[in-house]
Amino acid sequence: MIEYLKLHELTDSAQRIAYLCAADDLEEGDEPLSLESVKGFVAFMRRFADLGEPLLGLSPQGFLGSTWRIADDKHLYIQFLNANEAIFSSVSPRDVSSRLFRLNGRGSLPDILQTLRAKGMDNWGTL
Repeated sequence: MIEYLKLHELTDSAQRIAYLCAADDLEEGDEPLSLESVKGFVAFMRRFADLGEPLLGLSPQGFLGSTWRIADDKHLYIQFLNANEAIFSSVSPRDVSSRLFRLNGRGSLPDILQTLRAKGMDNWGTL
């Protein structure tokens, strides 16, 4: 998976995941990085690579969290629970007003991908 990320110009993500896998400074009770969580991230990046590289972190439960801040009004956070399930939160511009649209939830990766595409978030990286 690390090699896949490097091949697709996601070198920073690959290096960060390698670092998180080797992290020996976990707090007592914290879980190491879940391989299934990394699989979910890679599956997401295969479909949303245009977003660019996110900031990556590790939850106490061992889940990989990813954050994209494209602009002041375009934010996306996804925590990959396993290879097919995630929690997400997003902020995006509304179509009509100057107010922001907030959306969050938990579900299967295909459902989340469909939701994000419906809001046009798959094009954020190309704007």
